[in-house]
Amino acid sequence: MTGTSLIPIIVVIVVVVRTGKFINKFRVSGAVNEKNAKTTEELGINKRFLFRKYLSLGIIIESNNKYYLNEQNLSNYRNRKRRILIPVLIIITVALILLDISFT
Repeated sequence: MTGTSLIPIIVVIVVVVRTGKFINKFRVSGAVNEKNAKTTEELGINKRFLFRKYLSLGIIIESNNKYYLNEQNLSNYRNRKRRILIPVLIIITVALILLDISFT
């Protein structure tokens, strides 16, 4: 890994950890259905990028100025991302292997 920066890997790890903590706040508070929806203050979250993104994707649902996590939409979103990401990672891996072979 001579000359390769670990910064992109660290950024991905930070994003994954923060996303997990964000989702966990809904689960721990019980805000996983309309009946148990909570305000952002009750959840201890702010309306920054991740909140707005998940709201627009239907992962977080608003009901009377309260919010809850839609587990099914979250699962569907993650499955869609996996179906795209895994083939891309395979292609990149094969390309790197081929490049390495051609330079040796």
